[in-house]
Amino acid sequence: YLDYHLNPDMIEDSAVETRVAPLTTLAGIYADIKQLPSNQVINELIEGTIIRATYSKRQLYERMVEFWSDHFNISVEKLNCAWLKPIDDRETIRPNALGFFSDLLAGSATSPAMMVYLDNNISIPNAPNQNYAREIMELHTMGSYNGYTEGDVVEVAKCFTGWQLYPDNSPYPIAGVFRYNPSQHDNNQKTVLGQVIPAGGGIQDGLTVLQILSQHPNTARFISNKLCERFLDYSPSQSVVTAATATFNATGGNIREVMRTILSSQHVADAKPKLKRPFHAFVSALRASNAEMIASGAFRNQLRAAGHLLFYWVPPDGFPDSIDFWSGFLLPRWNFGAMLM
Repeated sequence: YLDYHLNPDMIEDSAVETRVAPLTTLAGIYADIKQLPSNQVINELIEGTIIRATYSKRQLYERMVEFWSDHFNISVEKLNCAWLKPIDDRETIRPNALGFFSDLLAGSATSPAMMVYLDNNISIPNAPNQNYAREIMELHTMGSYNGYTEGDVVEVAKCFTGWQLYPDNSPYPIAGVFRYNPSQHDNNQKTVLGQVIPAGGGIQDGLTVLQILSQHPNTARFISNKLCERFLDYSPSQSVVTAATATFNATGGNIREVMRTILSSQHVADAKPKLKRPFHAFVSALRASNAEMIASGAFRNQLRAAGHLLFYWVPPDGFPDSIDFWSGFLLPRWNFGAMLM
Protein backbone atom coordinates (compact mmCIF):
# COMPACT_ATOMS: atom_id res chain seq x y z
CA TYR A 1 0.00 0.00 0.00
CA LEU A 2 2.79 2.42 0.90
CA ASP A 3 4.79 1.54 -2.20
CA TYR A 4 1.68 2.12 -4.31
CA HIS A 5 1.27 5.65 -2.96
CA LEU A 6 4.97 6.46 -3.15
CA ASN A 7 4.79 6.03 -6.92
CA PRO A 8 1.97 8.41 -7.90
CA ASP A 9 2.99 8.53 -11.57
CA MET A 10 1.99 4.88 -11.81
CA ILE A 11 -1.51 5.60 -10.46
CA GLU A 12 -4.07 6.20 -13.20
CA ASP A 13 -5.80 9.45 -12.22
CA SER A 14 -7.32 10.83 -15.41
CA ALA A 15 -10.76 11.23 -13.82
CA VAL A 16 -9.56 13.94 -11.46
CA GLU A 17 -7.78 15.75 -14.29
CA THR A 18 -11.07 15.77 -16.16
CA ARG A 19 -12.66 17.44 -13.13
CA VAL A 20 -10.08 20.22 -12.99
CA ALA A 21 -9.91 20.76 -16.78
CA PRO A 22 -12.57 23.54 -16.76
CA LEU A 23 -10.32 25.55 -14.41
CA THR A 24 -8.36 26.97 -17.32
CA THR A 25 -6.20 29.38 -15.30
CA LEU A 26 -4.39 26.42 -13.72
CA ALA A 27 -2.63 25.74 -17.02
CA GLY A 28 -2.22 29.38 -18.05
CA ILE A 29 0.89 31.54 -18.20
CA TYR A 30 1.19 34.76 -16.24
CA ALA A 31 0.94 37.03 -19.29
CA ASP A 32 -2.52 35.60 -20.04
CA ILE A 33 -4.06 35.10 -16.61
CA LYS A 34 -2.88 38.55 -15.45
CA GLN A 35 -5.69 39.92 -17.64
CA LEU A 36 -8.27 38.18 -15.43
CA PRO A 37 -9.67 39.29 -12.05
CA SER A 38 -7.49 38.13 -9.17
CA ASN A 39 -10.38 36.51 -7.31
CA GLN A 40 -11.16 34.30 -10.33
CA VAL A 41 -7.57 33.10 -10.52
CA ILE A 42 -7.30 32.52 -6.77
CA ASN A 43 -10.64 30.73 -6.53
CA GLU A 44 -9.73 28.39 -9.37
CA LEU A 45 -6.43 27.57 -7.67
CA ILE A 46 -8.23 26.79 -4.42
CA GLU A 47 -10.97 24.82 -6.18
CA GLY A 48 -8.41 22.78 -8.11
CA THR A 49 -6.59 21.97 -4.87
CA ILE A 50 -9.84 20.91 -3.18
CA ILE A 51 -10.89 18.75 -6.14
CA ARG A 52 -7.54 16.98 -6.34
CA ALA A 53 -7.41 16.39 -2.58
CA THR A 54 -10.98 15.06 -2.57
CA TYR A 55 -11.05 12.90 -5.68
CA SER A 56 -7.47 11.99 -6.54
CA LYS A 57 -6.32 8.41 -6.12
CA ARG A 58 -2.86 9.82 -5.38
CA GLN A 59 -3.67 10.50 -1.74
CA LEU A 60 -0.17 10.64 -0.26
CA TYR A 61 1.02 12.78 -3.16
CA GLU A 62 -1.71 15.35 -2.47
CA ARG A 63 -0.77 15.37 1.22
CA MET A 64 2.83 16.08 0.19
CA VAL A 65 1.65 18.94 -2.03
CA GLU A 66 -0.20 20.35 0.97
CA PHE A 67 2.91 19.99 3.15
CA TRP A 68 5.27 21.73 0.72
CA SER A 69 2.73 24.47 0.02
CA ASP A 70 2.96 25.30 3.72
CA HIS A 71 6.72 24.85 3.89
CA PHE A 72 7.32 27.20 0.95
CA ASN A 73 4.34 29.38 1.87
CA ILE A 74 3.25 32.19 -0.48
CA SER A 75 0.31 34.42 0.36
CA VAL A 76 -1.83 35.33 -2.65
CA GLU A 77 -2.59 38.69 -1.02
CA LYS A 78 0.93 40.02 -1.71
CA LEU A 79 1.13 42.18 -4.86
CA ASN A 80 1.02 39.98 -8.01
CA CYS A 81 1.15 36.66 -6.14
CA ALA A 82 -2.51 36.00 -6.94
CA TRP A 83 -1.50 35.48 -10.59
CA LEU A 84 1.94 34.00 -9.92
CA LYS A 85 1.06 31.37 -7.29
CA PRO A 86 -0.84 29.05 -9.70
CA ILE A 87 2.36 28.81 -11.76
CA ASP A 88 4.43 28.12 -8.62
CA ASP A 89 1.98 25.38 -7.69
CA ARG A 90 2.14 23.83 -11.17
CA GLU A 91 5.85 24.18 -11.89
CA THR A 92 7.53 24.05 -8.47
CA ILE A 93 5.44 22.30 -5.81
CA ARG A 94 3.64 19.56 -7.73
CA PRO A 95 6.49 18.26 -9.93
CA ASN A 96 8.85 17.98 -6.94
CA ALA A 97 6.55 16.96 -4.08
CA LEU A 98 8.03 13.44 -3.94
CA GLY A 99 11.28 14.20 -5.74
CA PHE A 100 14.59 15.56 -4.48
CA PHE A 101 14.60 18.37 -1.94
CA SER A 102 17.40 20.16 -3.80
CA ASP A 103 15.19 20.41 -6.91
CA LEU A 104 12.29 21.71 -4.85
CA LEU A 105 14.52 24.32 -3.19
CA ALA A 106 15.95 25.45 -6.53
CA GLY A 107 12.49 25.65 -8.04
CA SER A 108 11.31 27.81 -5.17
CA ALA A 109 14.37 30.07 -5.42
CA THR A 110 13.60 30.80 -9.08
CA SER A 111 9.83 31.01 -8.58
CA PRO A 112 8.59 34.51 -9.48
CA ALA A 113 5.82 34.09 -6.88
CA MET A 114 8.39 33.49 -4.14
CA MET A 115 10.54 36.38 -5.37
CA VAL A 116 7.63 38.79 -5.14
CA TYR A 117 6.35 37.39 -1.85
CA LEU A 118 9.74 37.69 -0.09
CA ASP A 119 10.91 40.79 -2.01
CA ASN A 120 13.94 39.25 -3.72
CA ASN A 121 12.86 40.80 -7.02
CA ILE A 122 13.79 44.24 -5.61
CA SER A 123 17.13 43.13 -4.12
CA ILE A 124 20.01 45.11 -5.66
CA PRO A 125 23.74 45.39 -4.91
CA ASN A 126 23.64 48.67 -2.97
CA ALA A 127 20.51 47.61 -1.06
CA PRO A 128 20.28 43.79 -0.85
CA ASN A 129 16.91 42.76 0.56
CA GLN A 130 17.31 40.21 3.37
CA ASN A 131 13.77 38.79 3.49
CA TYR A 132 14.34 35.80 1.21
CA ALA A 133 17.89 35.25 2.47
CA ARG A 134 16.60 34.97 6.03
CA GLU A 135 13.63 32.74 5.27
CA ILE A 136 15.51 30.34 3.01
CA MET A 137 17.67 29.46 6.00
CA GLU A 138 15.22 29.88 8.87
CA LEU A 139 12.14 28.30 7.29
CA HIS A 140 13.13 26.49 4.09
CA THR A 141 16.33 24.67 5.04
CA MET A 142 18.33 24.84 8.29
CA GLY A 143 15.79 25.99 10.85
CA SER A 144 15.69 29.05 13.08
CA TYR A 145 19.24 30.22 13.93
CA ASN A 146 20.41 26.65 13.52
CA GLY A 147 24.03 27.12 12.51
CA TYR A 148 23.94 30.44 10.69
CA THR A 149 24.52 34.05 11.74
CA GLU A 150 23.20 37.48 10.84
CA GLY A 151 26.36 37.84 8.76
CA ASP A 152 25.34 34.78 6.75
CA VAL A 153 21.94 36.37 6.09
CA VAL A 154 23.64 39.47 4.66
CA GLU A 155 25.98 37.41 2.48
CA VAL A 156 23.21 35.16 1.17
CA ALA A 157 21.16 38.25 0.29
CA LYS A 158 24.08 39.52 -1.79
CA CYS A 159 24.34 36.15 -3.57
CA PHE A 160 20.74 36.39 -4.75
CA THR A 161 20.88 39.98 -6.03
CA GLY A 162 19.90 40.14 -9.67
CA TRP A 163 17.49 37.21 -9.38
CA GLN A 164 14.36 38.87 -10.71
CA LEU A 165 11.36 38.41 -13.01
CA TYR A 166 10.41 40.13 -16.23
CA PRO A 167 8.02 43.03 -15.53
CA ASP A 168 4.42 43.18 -16.72
CA ASN A 169 5.28 45.43 -19.66
CA SER A 170 7.72 42.91 -21.14
CA PRO A 171 7.09 41.45 -24.62
CA TYR A 172 4.65 38.56 -24.72
CA PRO A 173 4.97 35.90 -23.31
CA ILE A 174 7.91 36.53 -20.94
CA ALA A 175 6.18 38.83 -18.43
CA GLY A 176 6.31 37.29 -14.96
CA VAL A 177 9.04 34.79 -15.93
CA PHE A 178 12.29 34.36 -13.96
CA ARG A 179 15.35 36.17 -15.22
CA TYR A 180 18.88 36.73 -13.98
CA ASN A 181 19.88 40.38 -14.37
CA PRO A 182 23.70 40.59 -14.25
CA SER A 183 23.64 44.38 -14.03
CA GLN A 184 21.87 44.08 -10.65
CA HIS A 185 24.12 41.42 -9.11
CA ASP A 186 26.74 41.95 -6.41
CA ASN A 187 29.81 40.35 -7.96
CA ASN A 188 32.11 40.82 -4.96
CA GLN A 189 33.52 37.91 -2.95
CA LYS A 190 31.16 36.52 -0.31
CA THR A 191 31.41 34.01 2.53
CA VAL A 192 28.40 31.82 3.38
CA LEU A 193 28.53 29.40 6.33
CA GLY A 194 32.31 29.55 6.24
CA GLN A 195 32.56 28.78 2.52
CA VAL A 196 34.19 31.43 0.33
CA ILE A 197 32.31 32.28 -2.85
CA PRO A 198 34.80 33.91 -5.25
CA ALA A 199 34.18 37.27 -6.89
CA GLY A 200 32.72 37.38 -10.37
CA GLY A 201 30.50 34.33 -9.96
CA GLY A 202 27.32 35.88 -11.31
CA ILE A 203 24.27 33.63 -11.08
CA GLN A 204 26.49 30.81 -9.80
CA ASP A 205 26.67 32.62 -6.43
CA GLY A 206 23.00 31.83 -5.76
CA LEU A 207 23.30 28.31 -7.16
CA THR A 208 26.23 27.67 -4.81
CA VAL A 209 24.15 28.85 -1.85
CA LEU A 210 21.35 26.46 -2.84
CA GLN A 211 23.82 23.60 -2.96
CA ILE A 212 25.34 24.52 0.41
CA LEU A 213 21.94 24.73 2.07
CA SER A 214 20.37 21.64 0.50
CA GLN A 215 23.36 19.52 1.55
CA HIS A 216 23.79 20.98 5.03
CA PRO A 217 23.31 18.41 7.84
CA ASN A 218 21.05 20.81 9.74
CA THR A 219 18.76 20.94 6.72
CA ALA A 220 18.45 17.16 6.62
CA ARG A 221 17.40 17.03 10.26
CA PHE A 222 15.13 20.08 10.13
CA ILE A 223 13.18 18.82 7.10
CA SER A 224 13.01 15.25 8.42
CA ASN A 225 11.75 16.42 11.81
CA LYS A 226 9.10 18.63 10.22
CA LEU A 227 7.86 15.76 8.05
CA CYS A 228 7.69 13.49 11.11
CA GLU A 229 5.69 16.13 12.95
CA ARG A 230 3.20 16.48 10.11
CA PHE A 231 2.69 12.80 9.33
CA LEU A 232 3.24 11.09 12.69
CA ASP A 233 3.28 13.09 15.89
CA TYR A 234 3.48 16.65 17.20
CA SER A 235 6.53 15.49 19.19
CA PRO A 236 8.04 12.63 17.19
CA SER A 237 10.51 10.28 18.84
CA GLN A 238 14.16 11.06 18.26
CA SER A 239 14.64 7.57 16.86
CA VAL A 240 12.25 8.11 13.95
CA VAL A 241 13.67 11.58 13.26
CA THR A 242 17.19 10.13 13.28
CA ALA A 243 16.13 7.35 10.89
CA ALA A 244 14.49 9.82 8.52
CA THR A 245 17.52 12.11 8.67
CA ALA A 246 19.82 9.20 7.86
CA THR A 247 17.70 8.36 4.81
CA PHE A 248 17.72 12.02 3.72
CA ASN A 249 21.53 12.08 3.88
CA ALA A 250 22.04 8.66 2.30
CA THR A 251 19.77 9.41 -0.68
CA GLY A 252 20.78 13.01 -1.35
CA GLY A 253 17.47 14.34 -0.07
CA ASN A 254 15.14 11.93 -1.88
CA ILE A 255 11.76 12.89 -0.40
CA ARG A 256 10.11 9.66 -1.55
CA GLU A 257 12.62 7.55 0.38
CA VAL A 258 12.42 9.77 3.45
CA MET A 259 8.65 9.26 3.47
CA ARG A 260 9.14 5.51 3.03
CA THR A 261 11.17 5.56 6.26
CA ILE A 262 8.74 7.80 8.15
CA LEU A 263 5.65 5.83 7.15
CA SER A 264 7.02 2.39 7.92
CA SER A 265 4.37 0.24 9.58
CA GLN A 266 6.01 0.37 13.01
CA HIS A 267 6.40 4.17 12.98
CA VAL A 268 2.76 4.58 12.00
CA ALA A 269 1.65 2.09 14.67
CA ASP A 270 3.61 3.96 17.35
CA ALA A 271 2.34 7.42 16.40
CA LYS A 272 -0.15 9.20 18.65
CA PRO A 273 -3.42 10.61 17.28
CA LYS A 274 -3.29 14.11 15.81
CA LEU A 275 -6.04 16.68 15.39
CA LYS A 276 -6.74 17.04 11.68
CA ARG A 277 -6.33 20.58 10.43
CA PRO A 278 -9.59 21.92 8.92
CA PHE A 279 -8.67 21.30 5.27
CA HIS A 280 -7.65 17.71 6.05
CA ALA A 281 -10.74 17.15 8.21
CA PHE A 282 -13.14 18.52 5.60
CA VAL A 283 -11.57 16.70 2.66
CA SER A 284 -11.42 13.38 4.49
CA ALA A 285 -15.13 13.75 5.36
CA LEU A 286 -15.97 14.29 1.70
CA ARG A 287 -13.89 11.27 0.70
CA ALA A 288 -15.43 9.05 3.36
CA SER A 289 -18.98 10.01 2.44
CA ASN A 290 -18.45 9.79 -1.35
CA ALA A 291 -19.76 13.33 -1.64
CA GLU A 292 -20.26 14.83 -5.07
CA MET A 293 -19.04 18.43 -5.09
CA ILE A 294 -20.43 20.41 -8.02
CA ALA A 295 -19.20 23.83 -6.81
CA SER A 296 -16.56 24.85 -4.30
CA GLY A 297 -17.95 28.15 -3.05
CA ALA A 298 -19.53 26.74 0.11
CA PHE A 299 -16.42 24.69 0.81
CA ARG A 300 -14.20 27.76 0.49
CA ASN A 301 -16.47 29.66 2.87
CA GLN A 302 -16.25 26.84 5.40
CA LEU A 303 -12.45 26.86 5.15
CA ARG A 304 -12.41 30.62 5.64
CA ALA A 305 -14.56 30.32 8.77
CA ALA A 306 -12.24 27.61 10.09
CA GLY A 307 -9.16 29.80 9.55
CA HIS A 308 -7.75 27.57 6.81
CA LEU A 309 -8.56 29.18 3.47
CA LEU A 310 -5.74 27.88 1.29
CA PHE A 311 -2.97 30.24 0.13
CA TYR A 312 -4.18 33.05 2.42
CA TRP A 313 -1.74 32.56 5.30
CA VAL A 314 0.18 35.85 5.40
CA PRO A 315 3.41 35.06 7.35
CA PRO A 316 6.06 32.99 5.52
CA ASP A 317 5.90 30.05 7.97
CA GLY A 318 2.73 28.49 6.49
CA PHE A 319 -0.44 27.35 8.27
CA PRO A 320 0.45 26.01 11.74
CA ASP A 321 0.70 22.33 12.54
CA SER A 322 -0.31 22.85 16.15
CA ILE A 323 -3.17 21.48 18.24
CA ASP A 324 -3.11 24.64 20.35
CA PHE A 325 -3.84 26.76 17.28
CA TRP A 326 -6.48 24.60 15.59
CA SER A 327 -8.40 23.53 18.70
CA GLY A 328 -9.75 27.08 18.84
CA PHE A 329 -11.78 26.51 15.66
CA LEU A 330 -14.21 23.82 16.86
CA LEU A 331 -17.49 25.55 15.95
CA PRO A 332 -16.64 25.78 12.23
CA ARG A 333 -15.84 22.05 12.29
CA TRP A 334 -19.27 21.28 13.71
CA ASN A 335 -20.90 23.60 11.17
CA PHE A 336 -19.12 21.81 8.35
CA GLY A 337 -20.44 18.46 9.60
CA ALA A 338 -23.96 19.88 9.74
CA MET A 339 -23.63 21.33 6.23
CA LEU A 340 -22.28 18.07 4.84
CA MET A 341 -25.16 16.05 6.28
